[in-house]
Amino acid sequence: MINRAWIAYVAFCVASAPLAAQQAPAVGAPAPELALEELLQAPPGAAATLERLRGKVVVLEFWATWCGPCVGVGREHLNELAHALRDEPVQFIAITDQKKPLIARFLEKFPMNAWVGLDLDGSTLRDYGVRARPATFVIDRDGKLVARTYPTYLEAKHVREVLAGKPTTVRPFEGSGEAKDAATAAVDAPKDRLTEFWARTDRLALPLPAFEIVIHPLPEWRGGRSHGHTANWSAGIGVRLRRALAIVAEVRVEQVDGPKALLERRLAFKARCPDGTKPTVVRDAFFRAAERVYGVRIAVEKRSIPVYVLRKTTDTDAKLVAAVERTGSTNATRGRVVALGAPWFALRNIIAGELKRNIIDETGIAATAYFDYELTWDPETPGAFIAAVREQLGLELKEEQRAMDVVVVR
Repeated sequence: MINRAWIAYVAFCVASAPLAAQQAPAVGAPAPELALEELLQAPPGAAATLERLRGKVVVLEFWATWCGPCVGVGREHLNELAHALRDEPVQFIAITDQKKPLIARFLEKFPMNAWVGLDLDGSTLRDYGVRARPATFVIDRDGKLVARTYPTYLEAKHVREVLAGKPTTVRPFEGSGEAKDAATAAVDAPKDRLTEFWARTDRLALPLPAFEIVIHPLPEWRGGRSHGHTANWSAGIGVRLRRALAIVAEVRVEQVDGPKALLERRLAFKARCPDGTKPTVVRDAFFRAAERVYGVRIAVEKRSIPVYVLRKTTDTDAKLVAAVERTGSTNATRGRVVALGAPWFALRNIIAGELKRNIIDETGIAATAYFDYELTWDPETPGAFIAAVREQLGLELKEEQRAMDVVVVR
């Protein structure tokens, strides 16, 4: 029999005060003036001030090179929108707080059809209450803020509504909290004591337990899914049991073996421990909790499984270029990865994700090394990715059998 929920925690708590955040300007109020140190991709003499831009509709997009949605779908949508409105009095300004050399290099790889404003002291981001990126603001011809939204929500018809002096019908977006609230509302779960505990600790910022394991089955889940993992904290909502076990055990999902129907079940989970706790302590505690919830036995076994071994070649040092600046910017799309100042472990993760195998790193490259690189391949051609890694980055991938940890559910 499956228990509805299981929770264990030590009643030693450490409280911390929440970080203060600038209040976002109200829609309908005058838009805060822009205070940008420099403007890129603008004509000579241009000034990014709302006073100088009166008579135009202004679309502000706050972004960063390390923000995947910003440089992916957000940037592409902005370019399409700017092209569609190219003959109308609309000015697009993409604002970032990153330095000019990095942004200039980025724009060589990823064109943006907009003025690019450098807000190096972050004052404009603060004035607009930007806590997460991307974020899009629309300002009318008179300098009034008429919408705060998400880049892909904004369409040409919405901008034309503002041009015509009409209220815009664009969908508003208030940040990550909105997505969380929508996901929470989609859960068809009883308001039991566990749910109430979770709500108190997450939403009211009450002191959190130093050690905590939570497993909450979601048999009727209809929302999205998300998960995260750090050295002393793992959590997920709407994820499958297979992935939860893999996250806590720090293995790939392919290294979890057991009844498929069981491992496909969705749940919400937390695993929290004090700094310095051995990962195996948290892993084993989570396994014992999952055993009680699902009525199974869970163990880690050594098995010989197929892996890819990553090695350097004589071309590696020439083709894998050390980063000019450590920014952690990686933009991955189907068949293409472009990285500026990205850490070595990010490339290893990209390779493992594309091949869906564990990667044994025998390159000797430090995990803290940073690189600039571009990798392209035909995703429809078998073997094209491995060949691209060899030819473009000078790295060799060889398939071998190695003894690895496998989470076994019986």
